[in-house]
Order: sequence, then C-alpha cells, then structure tokens
Amino acid sequence: MSIQPQKTTLSLPVEIRWATRMLDGRIVISGDCITYSPASLRSAEEDLREVITSLKRKPVCLISRRRLRREDAVEKEHIILQGLGTRWVFLRPGLVSDTVNNDLSTVEKQFLRHGLMGALRPFYTTGKKAQEFVDPRGRRVVFRHDPERGFSVELFGGDPIRPKIEPSGEGEFDIDLVLNEPATMAVSRALAKMAYLVLCIRAPRLALSPLLNETRELIVHGRPKNYKPYSERFISGAWPGYQVFFWIEEREIGGGEAEPTRIIARLRLHHALYEISLAGGKLDAVSDDDTLYYPVPRKPGRRKRTITWRFGSISETGG
Repeated sequence: MSIQPQKTTLSLPVEIRWATRMLDGRIVISGDCITYSPASLRSAEEDLREVITSLKRKPVCLISRRRLRREDAVEKEHIILQGLGTRWVFLRPGLVSDTVNNDLSTVEKQFLRHGLMGALRPFYTTGKKAQEFVDPRGRRVVFRHDPERGFSVELFGGDPIRPKIEPSGEGEFDIDLVLNEPATMAVSRALAKMAYLVLCIRAPRLALSPLLNETRELIVHGRPKNYKPYSERFISGAWPGYQVFFWIEEREIGGGEAEPTRIIARLRLHHALYEISLAGGKLDAVSDDDTLYYPVPRKPGRRKRTITWRFGSISETGG
C-alpha cells in the first residue's frame, strides 16, 4: 500500500491542557482537543480575523505585529510547512506579511532538508524520492518512497542487520545515521513559527497577547538572546500526520479570571516529536536517552543518530 501524506493527513488535532493555580493553592487541570479539517480551519481563520479586528483598528501582521497594507500580504502562509507534505493547513492572504514569509524561507529549508527531518523526507513526500546514507559500519542505507510501492528502507553491504521479528511478521531494527544537522537557531525559529500560528488558530487572544512577544521576536529576527531551546525525538512506527499539544500554566487573579504564565508546545510532525517553550521561560532540560535537547544556538554540524525503525514486513533480496 502506498502512503500518500496529502490523503492521510486531512486532519489536524490540536489539544490544549490548562493548569490553573487557584488562589487557595490548588492546581486545576482542564482542556480539550479540536480536530481541524480543511473546512473547520477556514472557520477558525475567520474567528481569528474577527479577534484581530477587535484588538486593532487596522490590519497588522500576525508575526511582526506591524501594520499591513493590502499589497503587503498577497500570499498565503502555511501553518504547517508545505514541505512536510500538506497543502491545506495554511492561512489565506492578509494575515502575514509577504516580507516576513519570504525571509523565513531559508530557515524553513534548513529544517526540512537537514538533520532527522531531512534524512527521512521520503516518508512524507508524495512522489518518487530517495535519500541515501552510508552508516559507520559500511552499510548503504536508502530511504525510498514510490507512489506505487509505498515506503521502504533498503540496506546493502557491511555487517548483517539482525532485526527483531514478531510472530505477526512485524518487527524493528536499529539504524545508525550520520546526519548533517542544521543550525539550531533555524530549527528553533521554524518550530516556534509553526507552534505560534497553530495557537493563533486555536486560542487567538492568547497568541496575540504580549506574553508571546519574545516568540514573535525570535521568529522574525532570530537573535541569540531570543533563542528558545527545543527537544527532538524519533517516533518509531509513526503514521503520516500532525498533532499539536499545548500545556498552558496560569494563575487565578480573582473575579473568575486567570493570567497565563507559561506555554509549552509539543508538535508531532510525522516521525518526529518536537517540544519548545513559547512563553514563561526556557524548556526544561531532557534526560531521556531517546530525546535530544538543544539548549543553545549551534552552527550546522555532523552527528550520529541511532534510530529504531519499526516495520510492517521485511524481505531479503539479492544484489
């Protein structure tokens, strides 16, 4: 069966969990999940436009918060990067400055073409594509997608691989990959932009509040002082698709009102799980062996990654 991401990702679940510290010291957890379709996303976008109108008399860019003239925003803005295989998760023209949009394209290409995301790009493309690596043990590893045959991982030469095979025929094996990692600043900005735009759809008044000023500054300018640490984890056996989760801490201030103090975003983008803080301090360091934590801006470099690949079936061929 061929995996066609644009057909299997026509939904975007966005969950919010609120952790409210009450005046008496209790922590109350609440929240829900909304799964967006192309139609409901357009409806949510209209709600966002109404909020913008109520907050500002004149149109402003969602990201830079500068005034927008009609001719300044004639392009649509993808919420989830189009290069991840989706074509419907976008905002229509008039919400994000074309200048901001175009300036971020280099950043987004780094995220898409390098590191773990770039290595497994055939996983979320819809046409023919192959990505080849030579691992430290001399095996040639090829990730391949073909519209007729689906997705496959091919290994040639070197030490024999010893997969763990279950009675059902499914199983898993480890692969060592030496990756050209992107600059961490580029990834931080790309993740922050996607998470921020999702929040604009899900909770527009919160997203447009001053609490997110540092995140907007990071997205637009990418200065070291605004860098936001993030974590990355490979999810073995993940199905094509996207999920976004927000953990929002707030404190009760009386009169039935609460003030948000911290926002953590978690994004599953196909096979990778990312976490980043949008407000209220940096993301806590991660001690999980399967999760990489990027605490500071770092230039592009090479890194060996061992990933556990889960498969539905395995076969041996000659050559």
